[in-house]
Amino acid sequence: MVSSPQLSSSSSEDTPFEDVGSLMRSGGPDGFGYVFKDSDEPDGPSFNWIEISDVGTALNMMDESRRKLELPFSFTFYDLIVDSITVSSNGIIGIPSLSSAYYSNSSLPYSSEPYIICPLWDDLNPSANGDAYWYQDPSGEFVVIEWKEVPHYYSKGSFTFEVVIYRDGGILFQYLELDSLEVLSATVGIQEMKGRITGISNILTTNTPICMILWLFCSICRRRSTMSVSSK
Repeated sequence: MVSSPQLSSSSSEDTPFEDVGSLMRSGGPDGFGYVFKDSDEPDGPSFNWIEISDVGTALNMMDESRRKLELPFSFTFYDLIVDSITVSSNGIIGIPSLSSAYYSNSSLPYSSEPYIICPLWDDLNPSANGDAYWYQDPSGEFVVIEWKEVPHYYSKGSFTFEVVIYRDGGILFQYLELDSLEVLSATVGIQEMKGRITGISNILTTNTPICMILWLFCSICRRRSTMSVSSK
């Protein structure tokens, strides 16, 4: 079992969209109070890969496909109460929907979709290999969406990464396998474009390896300075 970080919701005064530019170890807050830390930060989360391909549900993704998923709980994402998400084959999640699978990634903010989560948004091709999976933990505290061994459309390398969404609003990005240089053009981040136009984003344009690096997004945590995920 994986324990959920206990996060308290809060918002801050409006600030510009937090574009971290190159791969950073921590950042934020954005205009709504979201911050992130990765597993290389002293008080950041611990990497704890959750393999779900043998216990989860295959989404049977093809190139340029998307799947609507009903969650076993509701969680807060910016000013929304969310009980469903839409997963794209291209490493982007719409809250709650996507009007396209969006093979061509963009920098954030992205005006075509107001609420998105982007663990690794790029032109991925599960028609060539791999698939996406999702898993609901029996505790009802989190769900996992994993893209497993999915290649880039123009590359032979494969990507294995996942998003963990917690009932309390925590969002985790974990990266297990990134074999292709195409990752250097991927978009990573979260955004809200309907009201405040805010979020945290990153275009992976550095040579910094991010295998086994984890990002944790949450609203500003008042009661604790560390955010961790641990096995039990």
